[in-house]
Amino acid sequence: MPRLLTGDLPGTGGLIKEAPEDFFVEELPLYLPCGEGEHLYLTVEKRRLTTFDLMQRLTGALGDSERALGYHVLKDARATTRQTVSVSGIPVEQGLALRLDGITVLSARLHRNKLRLGHLAGNRFVIRLRQVAPDARESARAVLAVLEARGVPNRFGSQRYGTLGNSDRIGRALLLRNYREAIGELIGDPEAITHDRWRQAARHFAAGDLRQALALLPGHCRNERTLLRALCDGKSAEEAAPTLGLFGPSPSHHYAPWGVRAAAVTTTIPYAQLVGAPGFDHRATDNLMGSLSVDAAAAAARELWRRCAGRAV
Repeated sequence: MPRLLTGDLPGTGGLIKEAPEDFFVEELPLYLPCGEGEHLYLTVEKRRLTTFDLMQRLTGALGDSERALGYHVLKDARATTRQTVSVSGIPVEQGLALRLDGITVLSARLHRNKLRLGHLAGNRFVIRLRQVAPDARESARAVLAVLEARGVPNRFGSQRYGTLGNSDRIGRALLLRNYREAIGELIGDPEAITHDRWRQAARHFAAGDLRQALALLPGHCRNERTLLRALCDGKSAEEAAPTLGLFGPSPSHHYAPWGVRAAAVTTTIPYAQLVGAPGFDHRATDNLMGSLSVDAAAAAARELWRRCAGRAV
């Protein structure tokens, strides 16, 4: 089976994401704020910032906790994005008066509930390709005609399996508590890395030169840099790898990750209640993790990262 549905057609060529304005994303809200309530919906435009960077700057400016903030979904850092976040207990005037580096507040309006993950109708993209082939317009139209007729496969790619396609191997190593292997997978195989400085850093890491690897790792490799910094400070691989366990129908006191760089979050329905019903059979039950919300897991992950990194994220 060909990798691309349109593999027999010429491509457009070109470069993508050469500048933040080349990749523009605008959220399409599922609903609009009603104009009253305790939650202030801020629609902002950000450049060269992750959603977590945005949250960190908002909490610093407003004095709110990250747990009180809400957002639809994570957005690219190498882009210009328009998205909505919610903060609690902040007047409209204070929201509109915010002046933050890399962030422009476009609107502020009150609503009754906090924004939750997935409260989104979709996204609108404007993508600019530079240095395309002379006949790129005709090539693009031919490709789009095929996709319109046949549809686009919903395949998982780098967003789920990471840039190196090895997130599953990192997860497996963590589950097996093989932290050295997990860190090695996270730093990456030099032969699979296309970014020059990252590739050089991975080679130094493989050779055991942790400090030079840390010096070479690019700034966007924040997780990798935090791990290497901990290793350079003399911590073991187990201490250096932050691990968050999610538990429901299994006892966290038996299976939770252990150590100062580990944490666990559980369902609001206790383990004993989940499995204590007469005739309970795990093979015949539906999902038992429903009372552990995405927001709770995300908040626990941010708290663990803050504790391990020594700063907010």
